[in-house]
Amino acid sequence: MQFDDPQPQPQHEQATFTDEPPGRGWFARNWFWFIPLLVLVPIIICAGCCTGMFTFRVGMLKASEPYREALAAVQEDPQVQEALGMPIEDDTWFPVGEINITDDHGDARFGFTVRGPKGRAHVRTESRMTDGAWQMTELVVTVEETGERIVLDLPDDGEIQDAPLWEP
Repeated sequence: MQFDDPQPQPQHEQATFTDEPPGRGWFARNWFWFIPLLVLVPIIICAGCCTGMFTFRVGMLKASEPYREALAAVQEDPQVQEALGMPIEDDTWFPVGEINITDDHGDARFGFTVRGPKGRAHVRTESRMTDGAWQMTELVVTVEETGERIVLDLPDDGEIQDAPLWEP
């Protein structure tokens, strides 16, 4: 038997290696900023929604008729003007209180702060709505510096003042 080729030939080609490592995937290259972003985005969205709802609520309270009427009555009262000076301005970031309205009846309670050149005062007010008309039932101003309480005289509208207290 005669062999033509003394060396056997390999059946496959030998692999060659390059100096470059194989390419990494997108996540392997970007995990260090993607993971914190994945955590922060829901937190930012939640904080934005909460801030928006808070701002909306504060805006609704400050735009309400009982709040505006109480602020105007405080600004126009001579005793408060004497105690705080002029001009008297709203000094509240967010009023504390609530408004309850059902159909054309309701009630509102607020606490807010005003200030003038001579100092600041806390205002507490209550109002009732009967047949769609708001009427203040109480308005008290407490001057912070002196502790003086000023109970404002409210216009007497017997029809609304004598109405039974509405309970929601």
